[in-house]
Amino acid sequence: MANKPLDTEALFTKKKPMAIVVLVFAVVNIVVFEIMIGIHHFTPSPLFYSNKVPPIVYAVCLLVLTIIGKNKGKENRIMAFVFGIITLGLSAALVIDRLIIIGDTIETIRHVADMRIASIASLAFIVLIIVFSILSIVNSINIINENVPSRSAASRPAASGAYPQPAMSTPPPASTGARAQFCSSCGAALDAGAVFCSKCGAKV
Repeated sequence: MANKPLDTEALFTKKKPMAIVVLVFAVVNIVVFEIMIGIHHFTPSPLFYSNKVPPIVYAVCLLVLTIIGKNKGKENRIMAFVFGIITLGLSAALVIDRLIIIGDTIETIRHVADMRIASIASLAFIVLIIVFSILSIVNSINIINENVPSRSAASRPAASGAYPQPAMSTPPPASTGARAQFCSSCGAALDAGAVFCSKCGAKV
């Protein structure tokens, strides 16, 4: 149990550079296209920006949750478990979002010569974003496994429904051996089984 928080912190620590890389690639992707747009002097459609913005939003949310999880998840297993599920969803959304864009990017490479260089660069960034998002998914699965609530509950000692019964003390059995006897008249010690006192002759 003592190692679990440390494991969780280490997993969130590994996720942080993944989120940063995805964020950087998403921003650079837009910058590259903006440069090409400036060179060729054409106005991009709103669809262009709608395709480029989601990865940035996903990556920012992923980074924020990762930082919080690293600092607080080691103290709160339930929060770490929930953050693992949320970051898993964000990473999966990134993968799906970029897979949808790949087809359009390839079409641009094939049919729009003026944007071919930018489209090839964009395709490379998309692939890298997908790769790091898949690594983030694996990381999130490990975080979830480290902090499964049922496992946490199972590791605690089970409470007993019955109160422990106090041990019953039994008196020691009466000794069957002969006890020392004394004469009631003179107080002298009597021999075992004696009927008369050997000192004063009084009857026992």
